[in-house]
Amino acid sequence: MYNVLELLSGQLLKPDLREGAKFFARSESGHLNVIGSRSGSVALWSDSSPEVQYLNVQPVRRKKKSEAELQGLWLSQTGDLLFAATSVDIVAINTATRTLAWDYQQKRQWGFLPSIPQGGYLSSEDELTIYYSSGEIVTLDRQSRVVSTESHPNTARFLVHSHETAFGSDGHAIWKWDKRDGFASRELFWQKPCYSMAISGDGSCLAIRSTNRVLLVDTVSASVESDIEIEPGLPQLIVNENGSQFGMLNESKVRFLDRAGALKGVFEMKDDFPISIHNCGLRIVVGMRSGKMYSLDWPD
Repeated sequence: MYNVLELLSGQLLKPDLREGAKFFARSESGHLNVIGSRSGSVALWSDSSPEVQYLNVQPVRRKKKSEAELQGLWLSQTGDLLFAATSVDIVAINTATRTLAWDYQQKRQWGFLPSIPQGGYLSSEDELTIYYSSGEIVTLDRQSRVVSTESHPNTARFLVHSHETAFGSDGHAIWKWDKRDGFASRELFWQKPCYSMAISGDGSCLAIRSTNRVLLVDTVSASVESDIEIEPGLPQLIVNENGSQFGMLNESKVRFLDRAGALKGVFEMKDDFPISIHNCGLRIVVGMRSGKMYSLDWPD
């Protein structure tokens, strides 16, 4: 399938977590970055400073360390607050002082089972919406006040969003809804297996990783623009600004393909293994099993 092999070189980023670089977030203002591992270890750094600050976002109260896996990271618009979702609570951390601003303890199912965050997004007003495994959806403001709550028999296990539109999947179907109207306004968008999704920067193209395939789908008409056979690998995907290229984790490499399935480039580091990939507009951030992260451009 792949008859071209163009190796891309990546710029090594400053932090080194040594526990696996799984999560990444960047402030809307663009000056602050954060990466995190499943264990809750987090590294913060600014584009203008060589210093990296390390901290741990494990919850204030926990019965066992195994309960406290990190589930997601978000930076406020200006970068003054870091929001972290663990399998026990939501915390907000002042990035200037690296001190806890607040923590929000989610409900437990039947009083003892943890309700685990499965995805979320941050609004332009720094309101954080979290989707839980219990079916509960909670929106918190910057002061941890509950703005709204919903409850459904099930919610999206993973989700992507662009502007005011969100897409979520339970692995068997994909729903589409307006974030302003909430999950209750969802409509069925896709009725096929889905292992991960990504959305283009302009919101026009949804990439769906299904069984041995990646499909590029128009987000308005739901028409399939491309259907490309792929090889096995971790399910993460990214799509560029206009949906003309996508990147995926494939074996020990990150491969970039165009809409026709032609290989545009490959990123690979010897003696290391990519475990996450994140789209930052014109740049791509790849997280490695070693805890290092690399930044690279989209292939020409």
